[in-house]
Parts: sequence; C-alpha cells; structure tokens
Amino acid sequence: MVPPKISIIISPRDRFAVTQESLESLYANTPEDFELVYVDTNSPKPIGDYLAEEARQRGFQLIRTSYFMGSNASRNLGLRHIRLDTDYVVFAENDVVFAKGWLSRLIECAEATGAGAVSPLICQGLPLHTFIHYAGGEIASVDRVGEFFDEKAVGTREIHDRVYRQMQRVEDCKSELKRTETQLCEWHCVLLRRDLVSQLAPFDEGLIAQFEHVDLALNILKAGSSVWLEPTSIVTYVFPVRKSPLVMADWPFFFIRWSDTWQRRSWDHMTKKWGLRETPYQRDRMAYTSWRREWATIRPKLYGVPFLGKSDVFIRAGLKALRPFECAANTALVKYAEARGWAKPT
Repeated sequence: MVPPKISIIISPRDRFAVTQESLESLYANTPEDFELVYVDTNSPKPIGDYLAEEARQRGFQLIRTSYFMGSNASRNLGLRHIRLDTDYVVFAENDVVFAKGWLSRLIECAEATGAGAVSPLICQGLPLHTFIHYAGGEIASVDRVGEFFDEKAVGTREIHDRVYRQMQRVEDCKSELKRTETQLCEWHCVLLRRDLVSQLAPFDEGLIAQFEHVDLALNILKAGSSVWLEPTSIVTYVFPVRKSPLVMADWPFFFIRWSDTWQRRSWDHMTKKWGLRETPYQRDRMAYTSWRREWATIRPKLYGVPFLGKSDVFIRAGLKALRPFECAANTALVKYAEARGWAKPT
C-alpha cells in the first residue's frame, strides 16, 4: 500500500516560549514522511531566528508575519501553502509536545474507522503526558444533531462544550481509554481528511480567539462526518503556569490573544452565526478569559512579594485591587496594537 501523504500545519496558540521543545519533539517522534508548514506570527526575535535556521536545515516552509493574528486566520494562512495532493492535514499548536508514535496511530484510526477527524489523547501541563486535558467530549444540546441544525431553532439554540476526564492521570484510567467516536475535538492537535478540510475551509476568521473548536466540531457534524478519539496517540499542551511560566517577551501576544475585546468579538460572532441564545456558558467562558490572564501574569507577581506572597488574604486583596486596572489596560493595549497594525485578528 502507498502510505498516505501528510501535511502538518503548526500555528501559535498564545505564546512562543515552548517553540523549540515542541518542534524538536515533532521531529524526534514522527518518523513518517510529512510536509510541515509552520506559521510564525511575530514571535520574539530569538524565536524567529531559531525557526528560520531550523527551516533552512530541515527544509520546512516557514511563514512569518510582522503582526499577531487570530487563531483561525493563522490556520488559513498555513492551509494556503500545503501541497494539493495531501491526504490528511494535521493542525497543531506551537505549545504542543508530541509523544512517540502519535501520528501513525492517528492515521491508523482514520483508516480503520473512516473518520473525518481524529484527535489524540491531549494531556496538559508538566510532567509531560501525565494529566489529561481532553479524552473526547460533547457539545451539550447537540445530541439530536438534526434538530440543532434545523432553521426553526435559530435564536433558541444552546451550546456548552464538555471534555472528558480532564485532570485525571493517564496511568489511573489507561485501561478504560478506548478508541471511540466522540463529538468534540480541539485545535491543540487534530488530524482531518483533506476532503473534509476542503468542505470546511477557510475556517471562520470571525472566531478570533475563542469557540473555534466548537465551531469546528459543529461543522464536522453538519457535514455528516465523524470525530474519533485515538487514546494511544498522545500529545501534551504545555500551558503557562508555575512549572512553565509565561515569560515577559510573550506578554503582548498573550494579553491580546486572551483579551476581553477579542473574546467578546468571538462570542458575538459565534452567537450570530449559529443562532444561539446567550446563556451562563458564555459568561463562564468570558470569566475564564480573565482567569487566564490573572494566573499567567498578576498572580505570579503577587506570589513573588516577600512574606506577603504566601498569604491568601494578601493575594485576594491584591487581585481585587488590580483587576479593574488590568482590564482597562488590556482593552487599551488591544486598541493601540490594532491601530498600529501590530495585531490583525483577521
């Protein structure tokens, strides 16, 4: 049998500090032939120089912009540069570390099941490949798919995505993790058939920085295709917390990516596109956005205050005092960056 042709597109998530570890793990743990298109949206100069040198030595396509982009915009940019005869497209983000055999097992699942999309078991944080982030999931209110997509449901539809086994240890539930059809996939890492990509692309750039994974899953279901989980394929999303802190050089992109402005635009677009009514789900997601900025930037500074940083009372008081200023500064940053052309959501 002729092995399938594989294209891999890597694009930024919310920082660049894990770039080298991610890229090295990709080449170390992917013996299959593949085409790599790497989208670098205005990373700090040392990262940009590293990627340029790696692209020269390894022969992959590097696309660099001088501004930050929305998530789907960067994926579409990469998609425009893949070869036309590819059979599968893997989308991954630049803070993902790949385990041995991850790609071959995704392909095996796709070939065996006919799935349009296959997701690996996605872990989170450090140690690598230890704590589950995603092991399949669902979009609540979409259990009866036909009814959800019925035009009569416009304005009354509700969504709420839920992932399974989050923060459980892989070793504790390894025997229970099986290849299975699921409803949700995430952009951290997902394999798509090229014919399905052709139906879905270009991906909706109105979803700048949030809800893109829900939109992807809904479009896969609407196309009559399927999503499968292949738990023997493992990757880890290394998010910024104490064991892998956010470095100062990544603050501008992180702040813009998780800004209230970009999140609100994304939700408003999602609501209009799918005819959703606003629910507590939306408010929870917006609060989660502020939580990300808080944990990555404000809390580490408060924890570092001598003596007081160990006091919960001090941390709570500090957060209460700083939140209004942080939110105002965040909004001003996005406005300034967009006016100067440093950030282009679409």
